[in-house]
Amino acid sequence: MAGKSLVRSAVPMGAALVAAALMLARLGAQADVTVDPSLYGALKWRNVGPFRAGRVNAVSGVIGQPNTFYFGAVG
Repeated sequence: MAGKSLVRSAVPMGAALVAAALMLARLGAQADVTVDPSLYGALKWRNVGPFRAGRVNAVSGVIGQPNTFYFGAVG
């Protein structure tokens, strides 16, 4: 019975991953669009979590890949 339950939960998860990949591919194709800075000029930084009582060792982005970043934390 556990095997059937696992398959039932894996199918929607797989569909969600495929949908997310397609969405990211579409967004990547639109990456050359410029945005008017006045649209986000009034935004301010705020901490939105996650609140897991740890500390960050490093955060880094990848030049030329705006949707790729790496995060290192204490285990």
